[in-house]
Amino acid sequence: MRRSGSSSCILRPKTERLAAATKYPVSTLRNGAPIQSPLPRQPSVTVFTTTRLPNISAERYWVLSEIGQTCKGIHFLDDSVELPADQRIFDANFYILYMLWKPQEYSSAELFMELILKTVQKFQNRVKEIAEDDSKPFELYLVVDKIAVLSENILDSSLLEVNHVLDTKTAEKLSQLITSNDLLRCALSGISIGVSNQIRAAPGLVEAVLSILSYGATERRRSAKQLYPIGQMRDDATKSSIVVVCRNDDDLLGLDPQQDTDAVQGVHQSVIRAEWNGQGDHETFADRAHVVWRKMNSLTELSYAAMMDDASMSMFSVENLSTVLAVTVFILSLAHVWNTFAVPYFE
Repeated sequence: MRRSGSSSCILRPKTERLAAATKYPVSTLRNGAPIQSPLPRQPSVTVFTTTRLPNISAERYWVLSEIGQTCKGIHFLDDSVELPADQRIFDANFYILYMLWKPQEYSSAELFMELILKTVQKFQNRVKEIAEDDSKPFELYLVVDKIAVLSENILDSSLLEVNHVLDTKTAEKLSQLITSNDLLRCALSGISIGVSNQIRAAPGLVEAVLSILSYGATERRRSAKQLYPIGQMRDDATKSSIVVVCRNDDDLLGLDPQQDTDAVQGVHQSVIRAEWNGQGDHETFADRAHVVWRKMNSLTELSYAAMMDDASMSMFSVENLSTVLAVTVFILSLAHVWNTFAVPYFE
């Protein structure tokens, strides 16, 4: 199958994988939101989509700042990092696992695949150790950034393009290995793999992690202003219900030894996505998480629309009537001054 602007293919899992390939459909969630229940055995297909991105990156540290402001929390799996004082993040329904593929440490898709499997299992064990109720299911979305460190002598655009195509093929192979693994196919709700030839770029971090967390951000900000009085707004009122998980902070900071904060132009970058069991892509995952946020704040799509209508009508309420009248008088005064002095001057 081919899609406009990208390349896609569909794979049907083997018969012996059908049981493990059935993830949980959204029906009810923990904390008063829908929880997933297992599906019976049924055939499932995997959809792979590769999309070429513009030749300019976002500023990495700006992206990290936005992620920190919009996610429910960030947790590092590294044993040397102390556990967070507020462990409520382990009661979340939705997690994003972000990993950086360092080519100098993992030269093949098979080697990095083993690291992904170990990391997912470590995360699952961490949740069982700390979460108040580890029996309730959750969704985990995997995001990987593959950064190819090329020689500075390679300046020819055609050679850069060839290298990027080869790197993209390697990332596509990794996505196929992940979706062919029984444990990962059952544990993950989808994957996005960013590929770039610049160490300052992070297409997975931007196009997947930040994109997911930003979903519904406008609604969260507007609703929080209506739900909570001034000075009484909760710290997490405008944040997503999704927790970001990493192996360590090095994965977020990237490979740039200079830690340059500027964006980079002329970058070759793409993103590969895989979805299965009708769970949809990263936007569908973000939408399910946003539904949870609504339920946790006793909101629905209709109630949010009604709230915004009330907010717009409040401009003409009795409280704001004096402001409206003052602005009207000011405009009329300016018009009178213009007609009295400016018009004769120009004539």
